Amino acid sequence: MKTNISTLLVSIGAIAVLGACGDSGTGGGGSGGTTSSTGAGPTTTSGASMTTSASSTSTGMTGFPAMPTLGTTQIDRMGRPAINTATDDTFLVPNGASFKPSDDATRAASEDAYNGAKDSSQWATLFAPTMALNLGVLDSLDGDCTNQLASCGDINNATGTCYATLAGVLADDRLWVATTAPTCGAYLGVEANAILSAPADCGGRRPIDDVIKTTYTLLATGPTGMFDDGIIAPQGLHPDTFPFMAAPH
Repeated sequence: MKTNISTLLVSIGAIAVLGACGDSGTGGGGSGGTTSSTGAGPTTTSGASMTTSASSTSTGMTGFPAMPTLGTTQIDRMGRPAINTATDDTFLVPNGASFKPSDDATRAASEDAYNGAKDSSQWATLFAPTMALNLGVLDSLDGDCTNQLASCGDINNATGTCYATLAGVLADDRLWVATTAPTCGAYLGVEANAILSAPADCGGRRPIDDVIKTTYTLLATGPTGMFDDGIIAPQGLHPDTFPFMAAPH
């Protein structure tokens, strides 16, 4: 199924008011585990604050800039594109044993807290419940509440039950790279290997990967569907082999 981005935005607004797939139970999830590689453990990178000081000036025309001084307050982290925006108190927020509509102030505060969370061991506890709730909204966009990646496939189950597994994976929001994998050809390759036993892939994010299309396809229409964001990347700009970067132009 192909979904145009303008149609998606209209649908999201309507669905968020009416509820999500499996909204008959609690809005909590968060029992899902974090991703892992079936081989040697993947290496990860996580962003830190980018506060600079006077020492960051260049040492000369032929030298390298001095390393910036990192502040004590983290303002962002290197995660998967769109996950914070799409699932963190985006449409609905937990409200006791139920849920309620989100709003701009709530979303902004939640996204800032998400970006500033340093302790990765707390990410699932802090963010998986609201992610599970909003995954139900995204799963309902195509009218099929059973085809999202890792969905329980039962529209009558509680939201947290149906979407806890994927919420737990997404809450561990960092770019996973399996350094021992034989190929590097799939965005979310490490996660697909952990959830679906897909062939081992190094994962990470290459410049040629259409990360938005991939993410919304898996969250809205499932692995066999297709979400069309209407954006076509220039063909041949970046190579599909390491280091994946185009020549200067």
